[in-house]
Amino acid sequence: WMPDDKKPGTQEARGMLNEYKKEWARRVGVKKAPALTDTMLRAMVQTCDEQHPIGIRDRAVLLLGRGALNRRIELADL
Repeated sequence: WMPDDKKPGTQEARGMLNEYKKEWARRVGVKKAPALTDTMLRAMVQTCDEQHPIGIRDRAVLLLGRGALNRRIELADL
C-alpha cells in the first residue's frame, strides 16, 4: 500500500498504534469493572459446594485470585 522507501519502520508503526490506542481510549472511555469487595467474595465462596470437586476448585480459584491479586486472564492461564 506504500512504496518500500516510504513504509514506517517497526518503531514508528508501534508508536502510531500506541497513539491511536490512547486517542481511542480518550474518545470512547475505558470502562473498568468495580473492585470485588470482601463481602462479595465471601458470598461467592459460600455458594461453592465443598462436597463436590468443582465447588472445591471454584473456591480455590476465587481465594487464590483474591490472595494473589490476579486478573481473570491470569487465573484462566493457570
